[in-house]
Amino acid sequence: MRLPAHPFFTAAAIVSVMPARRFAGLRSALATVPFLFLGVAIATASGFWLGLALIALSAYLTLYLWTSFLSFYEDQSLMSLPATPEQLASPWFRTKWPRFVDFTTAGILAAVPDAEAPAAILEQIFRSRFGAFFFERTGIEPESWFASMRNTVREGMPTLPVADLIERAARVAVARAHRRILPADVLAAVIAEDPSFQKIILAHDLAPLDFEYLADWFTTLAEHRRERNFVDRLLASPGIGKAWGFGFTVALDRASSPVRAFREDELHILAHAKSIGELEEALAKSASANAMLIGAPGIGKMTVVRGLAERIRRGQSLPALNYRRVVRIAMEDIVGEQSFGSVVGNLERIFREAEYAGNAILVIEDIELYLSPGRKTTVADALLPFLRSSAIKIVGLTTPEGFAQAAATYPVVGSVFHEIRIAEPDEETVMQILGDVALAAETKHRRTVQYQTLKKVYALALHYLAATPFPEKAVNLLEEVFIYAKETGSRIATPDMVEKVLARKFGAVIGRVEEGERKILVNLEQELQKRVIGQTEAIRAIADAVRRKRSGVAAGSKPIGSFLFLGPTGVGKTETAKALAYVYFGAEDSMIRLDMSEYQNPADLGRLIGSLDTREVGRLVEEVRAHPFSLLLLDEIEKAHPNVLNLFLRILDEGRMTDAFGKPVDFTNTFIIATSNAGSEFIREALGAAMPYADMQRRLVEEVLQKNIFRPEFVNRFDAVIVYTPLSREQAQRVARLFLERLRRRLMGEGYDLSWTDAVLAWLAEKGYSPVFGGRELRRLIQDQVEANIARDILAGKYKKGDTIPLAPPAETPPPPAPASAPVAAAPLLPSTSAPISPSTSVASPSTPESGSGQASSEQATPPSPLDISAH
Repeated sequence: MRLPAHPFFTAAAIVSVMPARRFAGLRSALATVPFLFLGVAIATASGFWLGLALIALSAYLTLYLWTSFLSFYEDQSLMSLPATPEQLASPWFRTKWPRFVDFTTAGILAAVPDAEAPAAILEQIFRSRFGAFFFERTGIEPESWFASMRNTVREGMPTLPVADLIERAARVAVARAHRRILPADVLAAVIAEDPSFQKIILAHDLAPLDFEYLADWFTTLAEHRRERNFVDRLLASPGIGKAWGFGFTVALDRASSPVRAFREDELHILAHAKSIGELEEALAKSASANAMLIGAPGIGKMTVVRGLAERIRRGQSLPALNYRRVVRIAMEDIVGEQSFGSVVGNLERIFREAEYAGNAILVIEDIELYLSPGRKTTVADALLPFLRSSAIKIVGLTTPEGFAQAAATYPVVGSVFHEIRIAEPDEETVMQILGDVALAAETKHRRTVQYQTLKKVYALALHYLAATPFPEKAVNLLEEVFIYAKETGSRIATPDMVEKVLARKFGAVIGRVEEGERKILVNLEQELQKRVIGQTEAIRAIADAVRRKRSGVAAGSKPIGSFLFLGPTGVGKTETAKALAYVYFGAEDSMIRLDMSEYQNPADLGRLIGSLDTREVGRLVEEVRAHPFSLLLLDEIEKAHPNVLNLFLRILDEGRMTDAFGKPVDFTNTFIIATSNAGSEFIREALGAAMPYADMQRRLVEEVLQKNIFRPEFVNRFDAVIVYTPLSREQAQRVARLFLERLRRRLMGEGYDLSWTDAVLAWLAEKGYSPVFGGRELRRLIQDQVEANIARDILAGKYKKGDTIPLAPPAETPPPPAPASAPVAAAPLLPSTSAPISPSTSVASPSTPESGSGQASSEQATPPSPLDISAH
């Protein structure tokens, strides 16, 4: 296609054929040749070598001029795009559009034989420097990509006049606040016009927005690699003797340190460009030129100060600030003096020097510690004269709660400081920061990182690290990924490493479902029912919630699952929670248990979410932040104060809350189970009337609402209300088997074994069955009648390591006469009085729930005879 006759397009066409870095490499290789030839000419007094030296010098100067010519237009355009998209629709733009493309795009268009075919432009984009960067950073094979593109062209890609295509690309560029049309903008225009190309992108696990992020990363890389010439370096330096016009600051120098200006490969202040500009304007004022940066820890307050220091150092700030000193005052050392008088005297000396010098900008971190009355570190009265001085500029750093406390207790703060609130950057800005930080980390760790890794870092930091703000949490996570790659000996930091780093941090499975986990999820009901007897409806609801979460179907803005368990005591509500914590998180320790009867007063809310008055961190906040992958069990929820229940309305609905200090707490990776005995009597009556489960569930909810036990908005926040029914006698026998199997595992850990028969289970179920107390009564029976006697026999030396302890029901001896009013106690279940059975003797192991046997082997000579209680 024909482009305007301008050196800009000539240089772009040359670079598209032979990159400028090749000319630069050849120039570097020739740099020493003229001097070598000249040295030989002087040593030999030969005109021949002198001629060669002049020829080599001419070649070097020619290459130098060529590379200077080619690099002069790099990352530029002839004109900047208009600010509004309306101006792009004018006929003037359609004739002048080549002036708005950047250098790389101009080279792409110059190399395209058929400018009317978007496919040709598309292919040339991916064969350009941007394309090479794209394939390197995404790990996509170029041949596979181009083969997909050729197949798309054969299927039919629409034609589009180049002026129309560039106009649409210009609209994309204006919407993205670009000053010129970049290759990514042209790509976005082609993608919008051609749905078939969108399929190629999706097939390679990319999205249209990814090309914009990749283009930003490509631009950042080019900026880091750009060599600054002598003139640029000279203009960035202050004048000779610039600092001589200011006073000496001996005390200030001892109590402060210069704020480090970033090196170019560490400069990720882009996210706070607006805040830096606002800080400049505040400090450039003639009176009360102080600023207060307010933001959560890790949001980038010090980054704003460093960005300002970098602008000031380069002379690119406002004239009133250029080439000033930006220093951090070590207030913690100053207020650490032994007496208050020495603290004030030292502080006044330091600030008076800064005031006299007139070129210092003082930075004080955690300034609320020194302004709030009542603290041991308060020096507000000593600082106030300097805060009102026009000859000194102070920048304070604090948190929102710190500023609120300082302003409430020392109102003058609002009049001497200009407030600048630092907000979290958006996704696009965080991705730009990650791209910038990644380049420095690659040099530091000698590893490379894929673009998909940066995407994964942002996505998982957003989802799993809610307590820390952006960009800190993303930057820290990326650093941990590089360290992990170094530990494993990998040369590339890949996306799966992000999941592994977080899995190691939280002790939970993160990422795609593997085959082993897939089988567990499909058969989750069976896994849970190995530990929970009955309660089929509860198990099914929980299993469905887990599968929704791990498959990605569930909403990410809510807890994994939230359930209200209603039912009498001892029917398996708590056991269900333990089983779920074990199956999903791998350990029962992953359960946070709160006894809600301890939070019956309004003041108890502070014990959960923290208190500003006592500076105490709430237990709920502390536990969930430390263990975000956990199960939160709210036991006896009906006993909590209504204010406490209101706290959980937002948690159940949005999966997050804010603590007393304004910091977010994330519950989206947490199960929330609330248990209550409310309606137990109604459940028994409903079962006695043979009421269907669905009707009983509906009627029970109506019952607790009518009695004002819970409010409707609280009950409706749960994913499901599960009704637990009392255990039947048959279920009590299965529960007894579970308890004995757990006892057997504990004994095997000590070197013993345990055996029993179905008669033992029947006896336990008969004596331990209680419709009122459920499984707890059975547990107490086993503790008192089985475990206590086994412990006594082991201590008495009756059993040795390796022996099997047989159980049998006690003999049914008639009890002695007792008064009619006295209850008859059940005979204890004891180990057999027969000789201990060694492992070599054939005795059946306790049966599993699947086998249903539990009988001793018929090969045993004589069954163990029951032991009467009187024998002990």
